Amino acid sequence: MPAELAEVLADADLGMSRDELLATSGDLHRLLGRPTTSLADAIADALPREPAAADHAG
Repeated sequence: MPAELAEVLADADLGMSRDELLATSGDLHRLLGRPTTSLADAIADALPREPAAADHAG
């Protein structure tokens, strides 16, 4: 990994641990024109869904 990338990642990690990247002002919501999405929700929405149990009946 390039040293510059390692430095950026380490700095971002440190900022997150200090809640420096926490944004609660609502600015992003207003810029997007829609509610913001948590990382967990965005990942869950991107993952394939398992078919319902009824879909397995054969």
